[in-house]
Amino acid sequence: MDEVPFEIDHFLGTIKSTRLIDYESDRRAYKLKIRVSDWGTPYRRQSEMKLTININDINDNRPQFERIGCIGKIPRTTPKYSNIFTLSALDFDARSVISYRVVSGNSDSCFALDTSSGVLSVVCDLRTLPSRQRELNVTATDGQHFADVVPIVIQFVDKDDGNIYSNFGNRKTTSYQNRNTNYVINDYNNMFECTE
Repeated sequence: MDEVPFEIDHFLGTIKSTRLIDYESDRRAYKLKIRVSDWGTPYRRQSEMKLTININDINDNRPQFERIGCIGKIPRTTPKYSNIFTLSALDFDARSVISYRVVSGNSDSCFALDTSSGVLSVVCDLRTLPSRQRELNVTATDGQHFADVVPIVIQFVDKDDGNIYSNFGNRKTTSYQNRNTNYVINDYNNMFECTE
């Protein structure tokens, strides 16, 4: 028989839960039989009723990123407005809408993050950046709860580092060529390695 996560105060008749009830993992409704007795003598009088408790959904889960610890290598010649990476987060609450945002690491607005799709794109000329890499800290929210902030490390590859791609990413779907620093990348997502 299924455990019923409720108890009743024998004197007051107050019903309360005995543990946390989760809409996503527990039953959505509980049907209880409540019996009342006056414990009288010589005859005890009692009655019984049925009570249905419906569990309502609340937003009690935080979004979780599917991939973390992402490090990518992209050429400095990556054209403006190129989509280079797609963030993906899950939320176990029904009907949750997730939005994405950059928390830090983008003070010069060199990268743009689409808040609804999670697509990260380059919106500046990477050749003008003095550093060899950038760390963007990103999060996801369902409007109430926030995911842990995770870093995305983007390393910028110069023309002399063209052979770096041979050891990085999935070469079946990633192509590259080096003609006077002109790289052609079919799928920048494959230039990133992450932990699932």
